[in-house]
Amino acid sequence: MDKEGGRVLRTYPKTTDHASHGRKPTVSATVFGSALRLSLGAKLMLLLAASILTVVAVVSLEIVHSAEDALQARILSGLEGVATAKADEITSLVEQHFERVALIASRTRLRECLAGIERGDPRTYQLKLEMHRSLDDALHSLASLQEVSATDHLGKVVASTNPSLVDQDLSTSPLFPGSETDFCLGNLKSTPEALVCNIAAPLARPEGGPRLGMVVVRVEFRRLTEALSDYTGLGTSGEWVLAKRDGDNAELVGPLRHSTASNPQRTIPLESDLFPPIRLAMQRKEGITDASDYRGAEVLAAYRYVPVGDWGLVAKIDTKEAFLPVQAMRRRLLKLGLFLALLGGALAYLLSRFVSRPIRRLQDGVKRIADGQFDHRIDIKGRDELAELGESFNRMAARLEEVDLQRQQAQQEREGLIAQLEAQNTELERFTYTVSHDLKSPLITIQGFVGMLSEDLEEPDKTSAKSDLNRISGAAGKMANLLDDLLQLSRIGRINGPPENVPMEELVAEVLQLLHGKLNQQGVEIEVAPDLPVVLGDRTRLLEVLQNLIENAIKYMGDQPSPRIEIGARRETEETAFYIRDNGIGIAPELLDKVFGLFQQLNPKAEGSGIGLALVHRIVQVHGGRTWVESEGEGRGSTFCFTLPNANEEEAGSTSIADSSAPLQSST
Repeated sequence: MDKEGGRVLRTYPKTTDHASHGRKPTVSATVFGSALRLSLGAKLMLLLAASILTVVAVVSLEIVHSAEDALQARILSGLEGVATAKADEITSLVEQHFERVALIASRTRLRECLAGIERGDPRTYQLKLEMHRSLDDALHSLASLQEVSATDHLGKVVASTNPSLVDQDLSTSPLFPGSETDFCLGNLKSTPEALVCNIAAPLARPEGGPRLGMVVVRVEFRRLTEALSDYTGLGTSGEWVLAKRDGDNAELVGPLRHSTASNPQRTIPLESDLFPPIRLAMQRKEGITDASDYRGAEVLAAYRYVPVGDWGLVAKIDTKEAFLPVQAMRRRLLKLGLFLALLGGALAYLLSRFVSRPIRRLQDGVKRIADGQFDHRIDIKGRDELAELGESFNRMAARLEEVDLQRQQAQQEREGLIAQLEAQNTELERFTYTVSHDLKSPLITIQGFVGMLSEDLEEPDKTSAKSDLNRISGAAGKMANLLDDLLQLSRIGRINGPPENVPMEELVAEVLQLLHGKLNQQGVEIEVAPDLPVVLGDRTRLLEVLQNLIENAIKYMGDQPSPRIEIGARRETEETAFYIRDNGIGIAPELLDKVFGLFQQLNPKAEGSGIGLALVHRIVQVHGGRTWVESEGEGRGSTFCFTLPNANEEEAGSTSIADSSAPLQSST
C-alpha cells in the first residue's frame, strides 16, 4: 500500500487507570489486619493478578484494533476496485471517440481531395467544397462531435465545419506533431455542459509515405462527464476527481461534488504537498492512501494513472464517513474499558493499601534525591522488606547529603580557579597580540635604516650614515623602553609587596611632590579633597597608579588656559572609589572603553609607550578593584576613577570624605 503523504489511520482509544481512593473498603477489618501482615511475596502475588488483568485488557484491545485494521483494508480495497473499473471505463470512452475519428480519417474521397489540392489541381476550390461536405456529413452522422477540420501536410486548415478555422496554421499546435502516425489527444477542458477535447489523427496517403495532413475533431465527452458524476459506491461524501497535466501543475477537470463559490483549488502544483493522491496519479503511480484532498479534508483514496490521456484519476471518500462503523466499535470498546477500569480500580485500591503507598513514598524520595534534596527522609513503618528498604534509603540520603556538601565546596573552588584562568588566558591573548604589533614598528624602522646605512657607508660623506645610526639607536631605545614597560606590567600580580594600610592622603602628597616640576611647568592648579581614606594594598604599586593618572591628566591638558586637576574619593561599605578629574581635551564617547587598553594612546604623537593606563588597570585589578573613565566628549575634560578595598577601621581609624558628589558611574 502506497502511504506517501498519508497518516496512520488506526486510532487507539485512551485507557485510564482508575483507582478509587475515596471509598471505604467493604471487606471486614479482620481481613485487612491479616493482609497487613502478609509478606512482600504475598503482596507481589496481588500485583501479579493485576498484571494478568492488564494483559487481558491489552489483548482485548489488540483484537479490536485488528478488526479496525481489517475494516480499513476492506474500505481501501473497495476503493481500489472501483478506481480500476472507472479508469477502464474512461479509457473505453476515449477509445470509442478514437474510433469515430478514425472513421473520418479513413474516408477515401476526403484523402483524394486533399491529395489533389496538394498536387495543385485546378479544381482546388471544388475539391475544398467537397472536403467541407464530407466533414459536415461526418459531423452530423457521428455523435458527440462539435466540429471537424482537416489540414494539409504543413498544418494549414484546408476545410472545416467551423468557417473561422479555415486557413489557420495549426503547425505550432501539439496536435500536429503528435498525430504524425497515430491518434493525439488534445487538452481536456471543462464547460458548463460537459468536458470537451480535440482529437487528431493522420490523413494517410493511399500509396503510403508521409501523411497528407491531419483531421482534427472537437469532441464533447458527455458520457465521460456523466461517468464522473456517478458516485455509486462512494457514499454521501465520496467523488471522482480527474486531473490533467498542465506544465508543473495538475489541473482538476470535470465536475466536483464539493465545489462551492470559495473553492475548490483546481490547480495543484506537482512539487507541493497538496492533494497527495492526485500528484501520485500524475506521476504514473497507482495505489491507495489516506491523505487530504483539494478541500483539505481527510479522505481515504485510491489513485490511478490513465495513460490514454496522460490523466490522473482519484476515487475518494471522507475518512469520517468511511469509519462510522469504527466509531460504533469504539463505543463498545469504551464500555468494555469502563468495566475493566472498575475491576482494576477495586484491585488497585487493595494494592494501594498493601504495596503502592510505601512504594510511592520511596519513589517520591528518589525524585527528591534526584532533584538535589539530600536532606529528605522517608518514613515507612513495619517489619517487612519495604521497611528495611526505607531505612537503607535514609542511610543513603544522609551519605549523599554529606558527599554533596563536599562536592559543592569543591565546585566553588573549581569555578573560582576556572574564572581566574579564563581571565588570565584572555589577558594573555590580548597582551600577545598587542606586543607583537607594537614591537614590529621599531623593528621595521631598524631594518629600513640598516639598509640605508649600508648604502650611505659607501658614500664619502658619512653625515647620512650618522643620521641613520641615530635613527637606529632611537628605534632600539624605543624598543628597550617598551620591553621595560612590558616587563614591569608582567610583574604586577607576581612581584608585589605585602598588603598594608596605606593613607591615601599621604600617598597623594608624595606623588604631587614627585611631579612638582611638571605641574609648575604647565601651571596646573591642584585641588585635593581633605581626609582621603586609608586603603589596603601595596604602597609602591598604588603610588604608580596615582602617578600615572596624574601624569596622564597633565599630558592631555591641551591648550587649556587654566589647567586644573581635582583629586577626591567617596567611601562605600567595603571599598572606596577615587577619582582624578581634569579640564583637558576630553575623550570621545566611542573611545571610553579603549582607554585602559595596552598601547592605547588618544594622541599618537604624545610621549610614552601607551602602557601607563594599562599598568593602572592591572594594578587596581590585582588589588580587587575596578577602573573606568568618564567624559562628556572632546574638550570637556575627563574623570578617571578606580576603587580599592577599605583598610581595617580599627587600625586605620574612622575617616570622612569631603566630596561625596563626585561623578562615579558604572565600572569597566
